[in-house]
Amino acid sequence: MEQISRLGLAKRRKIIESEWTQFVAGRTDLTTETIRRDIMSSWQRSVQNVSAVGQAPADDAYTVSNLWKESLLRQAAERGQEQIIQLAKEGELVAAIADASGRLLWTYASRHMQPLAEAVNFTAGGRWDERSVGTNAVGLSLNLKSSVTVFSSEHYQSFVHDWVCYAAPIIHPQSGECVGILDLSTTWKRHTPL
Repeated sequence: MEQISRLGLAKRRKIIESEWTQFVAGRTDLTTETIRRDIMSSWQRSVQNVSAVGQAPADDAYTVSNLWKESLLRQAAERGQEQIIQLAKEGELVAAIADASGRLLWTYASRHMQPLAEAVNFTAGGRWDERSVGTNAVGLSLNLKSSVTVFSSEHYQSFVHDWVCYAAPIIHPQSGECVGILDLSTTWKRHTPL
């Protein structure tokens, strides 16, 4: 398997950051091979709907706690929750389960990621749909109904440019409906193709 070096990641981040800077400065017609089509489409939706913020909006803890207690996602997640927590600890990740609206209902953060997650409301109650914060893995996965990775400056908001996020839809086995998102996130320097 090919290793991605930190130098390669730094170069990739710099290139994407340059494209993002041009885009938010008004060059929305960029025709670049650097930015994936799904990211560019999300940026275009984001520029229409999102203003710059320093963190995601969040619902109150009491409401979210009750939503999680009543959620079918919680019942399904209980079987694998300890494994997810162990993965987050070992990989220096924050793990999250969001509902079908992009609201995080449950999170677990490693020591490395906990203060970073709290600073941007990547915690239970945080709203990570595209309309709330622009391009991000939770919102993009909800939009595309597929697994996605959003690396560094591919995020629309600069407050998560130090992050890399991996998200996948949670599909109801009978209806085929997307009922939520599982997200694993860390800092961009810890990006892995695994």
